[in-house]
Amino acid sequence: MKFRSLCIATSTLLFAAVMAASQTACNVVYTIQPQNTSAFGAAITIENTGTTNWTSWSLTWSFANGQTVSQLWNGNATQSGANVTVTNESYNGSINAGTSYTGVGFNGTWNGAANTMPTNFAVNGVACGASASSSFKLSASTSSLSVVQGVGGTDTIMVTDAGQFSGSVTLAASGLPSGVTATFGTNPATTTSMLTLTASSTAVAGTSTITITGISGSLSATTSISLTVTSASCTPTAITPYISVNGGSTWSETSSASVTSTSAAVDLGPQPSSGGTWSWTGPNGFTSTSRQINSIALSAGANVYTATYTNSSGCKSSQAFTITVSGSTGGFTIAPASSSVTLAQGASATDVITNTFTGGFSGTVTLTASSSNSGVTVAVSGETLTLKASSTATGTATINVTGTSGSLTATTTIMVTVTANSVLAPGDHDVTITSGGLSRTFIVHIPTGYTGSTETPAIIDFHPLGGSGSEQEGLSGWEAKCNTVGCIVAYPDSSSTEASDGSWNVGFCCDDAEHNAVNDVQFGRDIITWLKSNTNLDATRVYASGGSNGAGMAYTMACEASDVIAAAAAVDFRCSTGTDPKGNAASVTASNNTACSCPNLKRPITVVAWDEAGDNSLVPYNGGLGGLPGDCPPNGSCVTNGFTSAKVNAQTWADFSGCTGSPTTDPDNSLCQIWTSCQSNTTVELCTHQSSVHLSTYSDSSANWIGVSWTRLSGQTLP
Repeated sequence: MKFRSLCIATSTLLFAAVMAASQTACNVVYTIQPQNTSAFGAAITIENTGTTNWTSWSLTWSFANGQTVSQLWNGNATQSGANVTVTNESYNGSINAGTSYTGVGFNGTWNGAANTMPTNFAVNGVACGASASSSFKLSASTSSLSVVQGVGGTDTIMVTDAGQFSGSVTLAASGLPSGVTATFGTNPATTTSMLTLTASSTAVAGTSTITITGISGSLSATTSISLTVTSASCTPTAITPYISVNGGSTWSETSSASVTSTSAAVDLGPQPSSGGTWSWTGPNGFTSTSRQINSIALSAGANVYTATYTNSSGCKSSQAFTITVSGSTGGFTIAPASSSVTLAQGASATDVITNTFTGGFSGTVTLTASSSNSGVTVAVSGETLTLKASSTATGTATINVTGTSGSLTATTTIMVTVTANSVLAPGDHDVTITSGGLSRTFIVHIPTGYTGSTETPAIIDFHPLGGSGSEQEGLSGWEAKCNTVGCIVAYPDSSSTEASDGSWNVGFCCDDAEHNAVNDVQFGRDIITWLKSNTNLDATRVYASGGSNGAGMAYTMACEASDVIAAAAAVDFRCSTGTDPKGNAASVTASNNTACSCPNLKRPITVVAWDEAGDNSLVPYNGGLGGLPGDCPPNGSCVTNGFTSAKVNAQTWADFSGCTGSPTTDPDNSLCQIWTSCQSNTTVELCTHQSSVHLSTYSDSSANWIGVSWTRLSGQTLP
């Protein structure tokens, strides 16, 4: 499926599904991020914790609350009712035993009331359990409230556990109209807090949206209330709250009560009993127009019912009733997402501890951990453990994890195996691999100071037509930059047998590589796989770059491999993955740019495009036929291909990333125009070098192409 993003407020919910059987075969980590009142995004990690390598996978689950998958990336999804099936793409079907695949994700919809985690994950027919980590959401007992000038009104703000949350939440109100103040009865709050909105006698009449924000550590959530301030000529009637518990004949004048069972009989009967009309709202869509409601439905925790009274003058007043159902203290258990972890010397990894609450337990669990091996350390942050092996560590380590809540404790263990790490020395290394049935070569430059102890980003830098990896190393400037900032650079060579002219297959260009249908995108993917196996690669920060025909490869990798390429920088070329516009190239606009077709683009992506302003022939800045007969289809003769204009090319990428508005001058470089209002914190930038010489951007130090490009690329990570 193609990626489309949703602009929704961020609220993270992490779910870890762990198989309960003793021979665990699979583990699924399900993360909700972000979520608003109608839509949400989710990321999924699939872990093969069995002993058999997978060559393909099929992930299934069922939604419990009518959720739907709208768009999914890095997989193929079908949904029938509540049941969802996701199968692998051609490039991500292999998950070896003891490894995982992170990258499947989707945007979906939910009912705004409950977004319960799936509980029946299965991979290739093998069932996986499920548990949830800490998160919460806010809601208001009534979404609209009316107050009169000089009078106040109340609403109940509810803190709801959305996944083992048991902390306190600090509440704040924003968007208040002039003359209106907000106070919270309980702040911080753990379950409910009475919000009082007071309008002064001079408060401005009208309707405003009040945003309530709750913060607990790094977690946050919001809800909103529509507040109407009416003229003082309308005087609301005060509501007197009454509650009767367990069917007794005695009514208590109060707005809250606590019971020990959801079967308790609770009646609500506010006053006055005549002279106006009543309306109620409550949990699970409850409504009523009776004054007194009997034997209300209850569930564990806080149950809020709100009564609204409209008097004969049409003035409204509201009163919230809170009934709290408390149970036994219960207990809890803890378990790691991965019970065994393999670390190379000098490497680190994370594991997530999940808490399972039983018997009504709702306390806070504090985790501590220790290691049996001094060469393996463990750090605890919330429910996440960071495991790190020193460069001299050997053998195995048992990580003992203890969860404590008051007098209650629970324990679990993680087994860590340390493997020897052969670290590549700083400098150049010649590499030969097999990719697409061809012998392919590239140079890997390891930066100065590299020890292999920390994850390191990488650049794949593609050479121009007729060039080589070694020539590109001396041309682009990435070697010197990465020696300074600490990044690995791979300099690939075009195929020596299928593209002896030094060309790359980037769509309707170029020459031998296009004519022989060389799969250069797979070569790029295989380079990344090699880097993962032979360096301490930060696989979320791999970037594509290149010049001329190599810039076309950078664009093509962004189009076809956005699951492994975080961003791209290109010098003096255009995206050519679609249909050759030939002689019509100069008239192509972004809205009809079929020259750049990216059906496999999985997400918004940052792109930095550099072009020569005075190039009117080789790769024309304003669009037109190029300077070489470079379009050489497999079953045809070579013809001169067309290039869209530099501005149309940049606008096309801005459209791909959902950028809005017009670009503005980059404050770091006046040669560059940048779109910053793009989805998923991406940017798109067009930098115009004032020259007519092809690739002169590389040699002009005043242009600072490498500085601008690294600033934009380095801030991007894979989702």
